[in-house]
Amino acid sequence: MRIGCVSKQIEYLAASAIMVFSLTDVRAQAPEPAKTDTYLPAYVRPPPRETPAMTADERVKLEKELTAARDRQAAAVKARDKSGH
Repeated sequence: MRIGCVSKQIEYLAASAIMVFSLTDVRAQAPEPAKTDTYLPAYVRPPPRETPAMTADERVKLEKELTAARDRQAAAVKARDKSGH
């Protein structure tokens, strides 16, 4: 019975060795993935914008909207704290 067990272990070992070698062979034959640099290197600055991201009027409008949102949230927190939740 022991011989059969050892024989099975040798078969499993041989099978796993074959699998490892076949995997490394497949990796060697696989084509190299294309390199795509989606980000600029840290030391390269992007070119300056041709047009500003926001006009002065848009920036003022956005600041007012953000201030109003902040004030609404602060009021909601005060109301919630007063009610005891």
